[in-house]
Amino acid sequence: MIILAGMALLSVVANKASSAFFNGGMPEYYYGMIEQGLQYYDLNNAEDKEYYISDKTTLEIHKLLKDSEYDIKSWQYEMLQNKSYDSVHCIVKAEIEKDDETKKSCQEDLDDLIESIKTTDWRSFVKDDIENSKVEIENYKEQLLFAENDSQKININKMIKNEEYHIEALEYRLKNDIPVSNDENSNLVDQYESSRAELLNYNKDEKTYASRDALLEKRRLESVYYTTKYKLDNNIKEPDSMSAGNVFRSYVSEASFIVLIGVILIASQIVAEEYNKGTIKQLLLRPYTRVKILLGKYFTVLIVFMILMLIWYFMEILKAGFIGGFNTFGPNYITYSFASGNIESYNLISYALIYFIALLPMYLILITIAFTLSAVTGSTAISICLSLAYYIGASAFVSMFAGNTKYAVFLPSQNWDFTQYLFGGMA
Repeated sequence: MIILAGMALLSVVANKASSAFFNGGMPEYYYGMIEQGLQYYDLNNAEDKEYYISDKTTLEIHKLLKDSEYDIKSWQYEMLQNKSYDSVHCIVKAEIEKDDETKKSCQEDLDDLIESIKTTDWRSFVKDDIENSKVEIENYKEQLLFAENDSQKININKMIKNEEYHIEALEYRLKNDIPVSNDENSNLVDQYESSRAELLNYNKDEKTYASRDALLEKRRLESVYYTTKYKLDNNIKEPDSMSAGNVFRSYVSEASFIVLIGVILIASQIVAEEYNKGTIKQLLLRPYTRVKILLGKYFTVLIVFMILMLIWYFMEILKAGFIGGFNTFGPNYITYSFASGNIESYNLISYALIYFIALLPMYLILITIAFTLSAVTGSTAISICLSLAYYIGASAFVSMFAGNTKYAVFLPSQNWDFTQYLFGGMA
């Protein structure tokens, strides 16, 4: 309990520190390193010149954003960052080439952008982007008429689809009041657009996939697409990435190494210590069979394991609350299930229970291995070392025998983590 509490406290401090450190984007020293590096470029070398222009542009945009004093998650900040690149790049290049006329023209474009961000609403930028995409679609349709082969037609149709998906994403922004920014809701729209566009490269018929990795990537994209579409259609706002709910879910979706060590230590010594202390003789004199004695001790380990898990969950709830705020445990977790073919929603308790059950086989196998070694060898040290070695080296063992299914099927670690199969997932 002391170790769990200490680990939870350290995690809270580490998260708070990292959050404060990166709250303003990349740390200032990063840009200081870029500025120092500019002096080492040889502008007479074409390749160095390109790198210089790129780094100088990055540095000038950072200074522009810093001087603007816009919040990093505001639409003004994001718009200035995204739309100023061409103008700043042009200015930097013109300075090097001593082209005052071009520099003046690019500076005017940049000034117009800065002024329009100050005086207009983000919706006007989105509407302009929609109109630009519509023009692009018409241009692509004209190119389609002059396509020389099927390959060109397929590529042009993909570009048309990409622009149509871009328009859909922009219309979601207008409908759900989501400006282009660096927050979670804006990222949700971007994920919707990118996942839908990337799915154009994948065949819908899963039987055609020869590569398992390609099939897994296709399913991942589908999950992102269906989930983001559901949230956008129902105007479900995304919680902050560091909200208590997200922090808690990120921890409970993986096995607790501390709990595993604790329960392995207990399982490894509960029988072995009887031998070491010489109390095994008195125990065997009791009017109980050896089976009952071993089962009693085994169930004791399971009870302790359940207590440790409850303590760990409680600590994680407190930790998540301190990191993200106790009022940010909602909303429900939403995901797409390939098993049911529908969107599914889970509250915090249901989500934690599902992942606990999915991880339970791994816990039980390791407990059983440690307990068996303890009873057979009578040595606490051997039981602990071999159990931890197997847990730590489990992935290596699986990789070692991956090509030989004759032996791989006998490895408990081959499929002891059921989280990979949740919601119709594949290993």
